[in-house]
Amino acid sequence: MEIKVGIAYEGWERIPHQQDAYRLVGKRVYMHGHDRCPFWEGASLVWFRH
Repeated sequence: MEIKVGIAYEGWERIPHQQDAYRLVGKRVYMHGHDRCPFWEGASLVWFRH
């Protein structure tokens, strides 16, 4: 069995009190382990909701 994992972020924000420092926000993880539909099709359906 092959398991595929995708990670997406909504964007980034500046870290307070630090010049030119940023962090990613809104992390979303998608795991896919079946052959019924392609990985990107399943990931886009799940991530589209957010």
